[in-house]
Amino acid sequence: LDNFRQWIRAKKIKEDLGLTEQDIWDETFDLTVDSMPVLKKLTEEYEATKPFEGKTMLVNTHLKENTAVLCYALKSGGADLVIVPVPYSGDEVVYDVLVENDYKIYGKARMSYDEMEDAIDESLSEAEAEIILEDGLWITRHIIEQNLNSAGIIGSVEQTKAGVNLAFELSEKLKYPVITVGNAELKELAESSLATPEAVVKMIIQAANWSLAGKILTIVGYGPVGSGIAKIARSHSARVYIVEKDIMRVLKAILDGFDVRELSTAIRISDILVTATGRKNVVSVDELKIAKDGILLVNAGSKDYEIDVKGLRALAETEKITSREGLKKYFIKGEEGEGKMLVVAADGFPINLALGEGTPSDAIDITLSLMAEAARYLVEHKIPTGIHDLPREIQEKTAQMKLESLRYSL
Repeated sequence: LDNFRQWIRAKKIKEDLGLTEQDIWDETFDLTVDSMPVLKKLTEEYEATKPFEGKTMLVNTHLKENTAVLCYALKSGGADLVIVPVPYSGDEVVYDVLVENDYKIYGKARMSYDEMEDAIDESLSEAEAEIILEDGLWITRHIIEQNLNSAGIIGSVEQTKAGVNLAFELSEKLKYPVITVGNAELKELAESSLATPEAVVKMIIQAANWSLAGKILTIVGYGPVGSGIAKIARSHSARVYIVEKDIMRVLKAILDGFDVRELSTAIRISDILVTATGRKNVVSVDELKIAKDGILLVNAGSKDYEIDVKGLRALAETEKITSREGLKKYFIKGEEGEGKMLVVAADGFPINLALGEGTPSDAIDITLSLMAEAARYLVEHKIPTGIHDLPREIQEKTAQMKLESLRYSL
């Protein structure tokens, strides 16, 4: 496989190896495809029925092996596919495989925000997108902010909770319907509360090369992701504190056996702090000034703004890379003028995506299948402009397909 990937990077696949697109998928993504049985089954269905025939689909996503499988499924369904990668994450091998097989990609893997904005602009000017699949509502926000023509857009499907929050903020300015997979019950059940927390905790341990045993770990936000991280961290013998403002979630955290504290109290004693809110600047410079010396700051949300890293950079006297990939040290003056060092993972981007492979493929299989089916729903149903929950029947169909793949019958 390593040699095969080298061939891909050298862009010699077709002429030197004589492989078809199916060969490439089989050879490069074999285990990933096999671990995504629902999307694999949908791909077969799409190949037979061509639900996206003649439709131009703009996909804004992290370039990972599992999202490549989604792209393949959409293309198999007849879509004319255009891809704009999300910044800060992505696999160059995935990029190479897609480009080599004539997928139209604007931008590159791991590009900057500014580069992505340029790529979005170019893609919208050259391709007449009709269906948008997005991770963070980047495309829709760009269309609104630039006041671009959206007459031909049937609708958008948003994957993340942060993107759903943004959709509600922009609800009065939306120009087409947005289906919110990000807050779907099935996504929260299978991905947000289980698999994503697993990936986050795994990457914390791997990135820092730390055991969690005995560490004080504070989680800001006790939604599906935050509560999942809390339970896994406790199973690793961490001492877990919760910071939460929603009264219902405070009660849930207490009933789950966790200690709920104010951020200003918890950050002073925490070895690790993890944000999981989908909100901006939940950890501000003022809190960073009172953080424990040596604290590891981690974001598990879907964007890079939960921890005020820009403010930290402005505050820091010195910024240094470390021997651990993706971890940086910031040396600042504390509230009483004392020197202290803070460690930030992945520049404040989501640790599981920026430093790892994201959510495990067998779990995100469900989410990406929901995305594909929501896109089909937009093609087959005319729905009004505004924010729409993912239809229950799509979730039930996907859940049934997952149960069948697990060889479980009711």
